[in-house]
Amino acid sequence: MRAHFSIWLLIPFCLLAQISEVPATSKGGSVEPAPVVDAVSLRHKASQGDAASQYALGCFLFDAEPSLRNVPDAIVWFKKAASQGNMQAQHQLGYIYANGSGVTLDLKEAMIWYRLAAAQGSALDQYIVGSYYQNGYGVDRDLKEALFWLRKSADQKYIPALGGLGYLFYIQNDFAESFRYYKLQAEAGDDGAQWSVADMYRKGKGVAQSYGDALSWFRKSAEQGNAPARLSLGHMYLKGEGVAKDEVEAVKWIRKAAETGYADAQCDLGVIYHHGIGLPKNYTESSKWYISSAEQGNTQAQFNLGVLYYNGQGVPKDLVEAYSWWNVASAAGHETAKTSLEQAESRMTPAQVHQAQERTKVLMRLVSGELKRLEEQRQALERSRRGA
Repeated sequence: MRAHFSIWLLIPFCLLAQISEVPATSKGGSVEPAPVVDAVSLRHKASQGDAASQYALGCFLFDAEPSLRNVPDAIVWFKKAASQGNMQAQHQLGYIYANGSGVTLDLKEAMIWYRLAAAQGSALDQYIVGSYYQNGYGVDRDLKEALFWLRKSADQKYIPALGGLGYLFYIQNDFAESFRYYKLQAEAGDDGAQWSVADMYRKGKGVAQSYGDALSWFRKSAEQGNAPARLSLGHMYLKGEGVAKDEVEAVKWIRKAAETGYADAQCDLGVIYHHGIGLPKNYTESSKWYISSAEQGNTQAQFNLGVLYYNGQGVPKDLVEAYSWWNVASAAGHETAKTSLEQAESRMTPAQVHQAQERTKVLMRLVSGELKRLEEQRQALERSRRGA
C-alpha cells in the first residue's frame, strides 16, 4: 500500500500566487496584458524592510525570464522575508532546497523552512512536514511526529493529508483507521485513494470484504486514468469477482493500463496473448508486451520472455537469449528462472554459455538504466507530491 498525494504540489507558492490572479478581460473577451512588475519600486520597498515586498522581489527574481533570473539573489530576499515570519517565503525556501533549485539539494535545510511555515498554520506545510517525518526525509523517521503534523493539516481539511494519514495507519497495521482516512480522501475524488479503498474492500482489510464495493471504487479510479486501478479492474473481470466473469472486458482494462507504460499490466497483457485469454493467441504480440515489461525490471515478464525464446514462439528460437533473460530474472530472485537456467545450459555449448553471460551483462545494464530512470521519475514525482 502506498501513500497517495496531489500532483499540483509541484507548483511553488510564487507560481501559485501568479496563477491565482485571474487576468481582466475586455468586453470583447480578449485577455488584457498582465501588469508589469515595477522591479525598481519593489526593490526599494524591500530594502526598506517590508517583508511582503521582499518575498515578492524574491519571486520576481526566481521566476523571471532567463536574462533577469537570479536565484542566489532571490534566495537572499526570501531569507530576509522569512526571517520576519513571512510564511510564503519560508515555504518557498523549503521548495528551493528540496528540489535543488539553484542550490545543492538539501532536505535537512528544506525541513527547517517547511517546519517554520507549518508552525504558523500552513496546512500545506504541515502536510509536507508530516510526510518528511513519515519517510525520514531530512530528519530521523518519527511516526509520532508524522501523525501530529498530518492531523494538524487534515484538521484544516487539506485533502492530501487524509491520504498521508491513511498510509501512516496502514503501515502500522491499523487498517480500520487507515480505511477511514483513505475513504475520506477517495470521496473527495483522489484516484489513488480510490484505488486504496477498493483494494481494502477486495482484501477485507479494515472493512468487511466486499467485491461489489471494490469493483465500484476501482472503476471510479480507473476512469480517472489510474493504471493500477485499471489493472485491478481487469483482474476482477477475469476472475468474476463482484461481477460476471468477462474476459473481453478484462482484456480491455488491462490493455488500458498497459498502454500507459505500467509494467505489471504489460506483463499481464503478454500472458493474455501468450495463452489466448479473451482474444486469439498471438505469440508475437505477447513477446512485444513481455519485452516492454521485462526492460522495466518485471521478473515474471523476464522469465516469460525467456520461455518464448526457448520455444521459438513469436521470436526466433534462441537459447542464448532465453538463458540471458532467465539469468536476469534469476539474479532478481525469480525461483523458476533459476531451475530453467540449468535446463537451458544442458543444451548449450560452452561458447553459447559464455555468449549468454556476456549478453546478460548487457541486459542487466539495460534494465538497471531503466530502473534508475523510473526511480528518478518516482522520486521527482514523490517530491512534487509532498510539495517539495
